[in-house]
Amino acid sequence: MITRSSIRKLLPAGVLTGILAVAALAPAGPLASVFAGYQYNSPLGGQLVGGPDVAAGSATNETIYVRGTDNQLWTMSWNGTTYGNFQPHGGILTSDPGATAVAATTDYGFVRGNDGQLYAILNTAGTFGQFAPLGGQLVGGPDASSWAQTGGAHVDVFVQGTDNQLWHKWGDNGTFYGWEPQGGVLTGDPGSVSWAAKRIDVFVRGSDGAVWHKFYDNQWYGWDPLGGGVAPGTGPDAASCAVKHLDVFVIGTDNQLWRKGYTGTGWLNWQPLGGMWTGEMGAACRPGTNLIDVYGRGSDGQLWTITVGGS
Repeated sequence: MITRSSIRKLLPAGVLTGILAVAALAPAGPLASVFAGYQYNSPLGGQLVGGPDVAAGSATNETIYVRGTDNQLWTMSWNGTTYGNFQPHGGILTSDPGATAVAATTDYGFVRGNDGQLYAILNTAGTFGQFAPLGGQLVGGPDASSWAQTGGAHVDVFVQGTDNQLWHKWGDNGTFYGWEPQGGVLTGDPGSVSWAAKRIDVFVRGSDGAVWHKFYDNQWYGWDPLGGGVAPGTGPDAASCAVKHLDVFVIGTDNQLWRKGYTGTGWLNWQPLGGMWTGEMGAACRPGTNLIDVYGRGSDGQLWTITVGGS
């Protein structure tokens, strides 16, 4: 069993009220037949509330962010061979976390605090800083993407606002700037990915329950529909293994995993990948490879992972 040794609050004393209950992320029993015939890796344990997200800094470094049953932030690391234990980082989360890598051993986690605003936490080679408030009022969880630039990294964070449209906040080299609206009518958490500098692709669950897409390529372009049927209460996530290549992952209305790929010339059909999931997925391509690691909450409440080739 993984025990919680300490509590670190999400916000400075006096900013918010509430009690953070002490709990633990404890391994659950394995699934019997739900994943039969499914190309999955071993279950990774824990007990999650909602879905995870993952930041891949290199082909041998990933950080998986989850919300535990105690509503604090927990992470698990992967070194290319083995997974570490879950580690607690405090906080009072009210949504699934989002994450993005900004260097080989550095990544950001983003969460919705219990005051409804966005918070960021920086992980540098396994050492986590304090949660920093970034403002806004969120419905559900954030997602983020990044690209390298001189002096550091550019980070883009996307959320569903209280008006149900997409909102965007960005940071350069650790300094974050204001919010801007991007329209749309969201009914789930957004997902985003960047395949190159000054390119961002964002995916959301629209009011029709299907996936909608918009992108930035030196300027913002409008929304286009990608179809599919996304399970209520969930949203898409995306990964890219190469310039002009995308893979979008959703939990379908049948609760299995579905993928839609973009190959640089056009979108492929939706492809079922099986499983039985109870929260939206987190996905990232291992840098320098064509392998995408996808993480999700299984029907037993614990963390599971699969690996698929990029489109």
